Amino acid sequence: MKIEEQNSEWSVQRLLAEEALRDRSLRMQAARILLALLMAVAAPLAAAMGESGRLYVGLGGAALTLASVLLLETRERAYRAGAVECKEQFDASLFGIPPTTGPRGRTLTEEEICAEAAKRGGDRQRMRDWYPDPGNLPHGFAVLLCQRASLVWDIRLRRRFAAVAAAVVGIWAGSGLLSSLTMDLSLRSYMLTWIVPSTPLLVIGIQAMTVHRDIANRRERLLSQLSFIWQAAKDQNRDVDPAEFRVLQEAVFHIRNDAPVLPAFFTRRHSPSFYKEMSEASRQLKGTSGAP
Repeated sequence: MKIEEQNSEWSVQRLLAEEALRDRSLRMQAARILLALLMAVAAPLAAAMGESGRLYVGLGGAALTLASVLLLETRERAYRAGAVECKEQFDASLFGIPPTTGPRGRTLTEEEICAEAAKRGGDRQRMRDWYPDPGNLPHGFAVLLCQRASLVWDIRLRRRFAAVAAAVVGIWAGSGLLSSLTMDLSLRSYMLTWIVPSTPLLVIGIQAMTVHRDIANRRERLLSQLSFIWQAAKDQNRDVDPAEFRVLQEAVFHIRNDAPVLPAFFTRRHSPSFYKEMSEASRQLKGTSGAP
C-alpha cells in the first residue's frame, strides 16, 4: 500500500463525491425532521379547535409518518448508497482489492463521480491524508491499520450520537407528559394532542437511538475480529493475508450501507480530539506489528 496514493487526484475525487452525496442524504434527514417537528409544534395550537382539531392533527401525524418513510427516507438511502460506493472505490484502490458492489450491482461511473465531486471543489485540502501514515508496515498490516482507524472513529461517534438521540426522545416525551399533567388532560387528550402528532419525530429519534447503537456494536465486533487477525499474524511473524482483510472490507462495506449519515456539525465537533487520539494509537501500533 502506497500512502501517497490517497492524495492522488483519483482518490480525492472519490472523497469529494462521497461527501457531496452524504450532504444530500443529510438534507433528506433534515427535511424529515423539520416536517415532523412542524407537525408536533402545531398540535397544541390545533388542540384549541376542540376534539375535531385533535383528530385532524392525529391523522396528519400518521400520514406524515408514511410520507417520511416512503419518500424522504427512500431518497436518503439512495444518496447514502452512492456515498458508500465512492468510499469503497477509494478504499479498494488503496488496499489493492476489488471493490465490493452493493444492491445495485454496480459502482458509480467516472462521470457520476466527477459531477458529484465538482459540487465540493473548494474542500480538496481537507481530503488529504485521510488515513494515518502506515510508515514502513508491510502491506497487510498497513491495510488493517487503516481499517482499524475507520472502525474506531465511527464506533465512538455513533455511541455518542445514540446517547444524544435517547436524551432528546426522553426530554420530548417527558415534556409532553408534564404539560398534560399541568393542564389536567385525560389520557386520550394527551395521546391525541401530543403523542400521535409527535409520532414522526419520535420514530426518527428512536430509529437514531437504536440504529446508531447497533452500527456501533457491529463495528465493535468487527474491530475484535481485526485485532485477532493482527495478533495472529504478529505471533506467526508473517504479513496479513489479503483474503483476511478482504473479508473485513466486505463487512465494513455492508455496515456502511446500513449506517445513516451523521450530521456534519456533530462529526466536525469531535474530529480534532478523535483524530489526535487515533494518530497516537496508530503510531504505537506500528511498532507492534512484529512482521518482517
